[in-house]
Amino acid sequence: MAMTSIGDLAQTHILRRHTAATKADLDRLTAEVATGKAADHAAHLRGDFTALSAIESTLARLQAYGSVTADLSLRAEAQQRALAHVDEAATGAGAALVTSAYGAIQGTTAAGGQARQALDATLSALNQRLGDRALFAGADSGGAAILGAGAMMDAVQTALAGAQDGPAVLSAVDAWFAAPGGFGAAYLGADAAPPLAIAPGETAALDITATDPALRDTLKALVLGSLLADPGFGTPSARATLAQRAGESLAGLATDRATLAGRLGSTQQRLDEAAARNSAEASALGMARNDLLAVDPYDTATRLQETETRLEMIYALTARLSRLSLLDHL
Repeated sequence: MAMTSIGDLAQTHILRRHTAATKADLDRLTAEVATGKAADHAAHLRGDFTALSAIESTLARLQAYGSVTADLSLRAEAQQRALAHVDEAATGAGAALVTSAYGAIQGTTAAGGQARQALDATLSALNQRLGDRALFAGADSGGAAILGAGAMMDAVQTALAGAQDGPAVLSAVDAWFAAPGGFGAAYLGADAAPPLAIAPGETAALDITATDPALRDTLKALVLGSLLADPGFGTPSARATLAQRAGESLAGLATDRATLAGRLGSTQQRLDEAAARNSAEASALGMARNDLLAVDPYDTATRLQETETRLEMIYALTARLSRLSLLDHL
């Protein structure tokens, strides 16, 4: 029987290929022992990616839901703080105005000054931003939600057209807040942002804007009270009427402001619940994915040891052949 010999160069190439393949096996098995997961998914699953693809697709959707709920939760929390500032400012101004209605002009002037400060604080709260987005501007969150106090008071003073008595002032302010060219123009945002998906089959929306009736009516009462900051505005009787009307309105609107905060709180609760459900489902799917890709730790460790032994044998054989080649040469 004829014998086929292999030249030195061919032997070298064969050993190099075996060394490279064995090193690759060693790296793969080392990674599998460290992670407990198969390095070659296709081989481990025998080419059937159906279950793994379904799990990863669902995990990707849950991750998207998680991003939405986290963003909405941050915005809702910021809105809740802003509404608390509005209520605090309005409550204090309302009490001061009601008290001043039965006193001298100096009292209504001081109360009017407090109302103006509350108006500043309220409009600042409604113009708050989270990152680069306005909180109460609806879908158009790039700019301010509403005019500042100075611009709003200037517009109302223009609408008053010199009116000084109580009924005329009340009528003019009511008309300005009801008109598209009045308060409608002072609002710089857009309609409420549309709902966003937060879980399979579930959406949530932060739909409170600066035009919400509770906020608009609070602003109207604060504007009425702010007119009294000018001691020369109106007769004593008119000033008392305006102070009482503005103060009572602010006090009466406390329930509406609380309802608004409660509505936002309900949305926050839904966001928290959706986030908890999504997190639990993601955890379960993560474990299922790990189970699909898991390798037998004992079997993998045994094969790793065998591969290390094989690599050592290849190194030993390479060294022996190198010495033999040197002897042949000599």
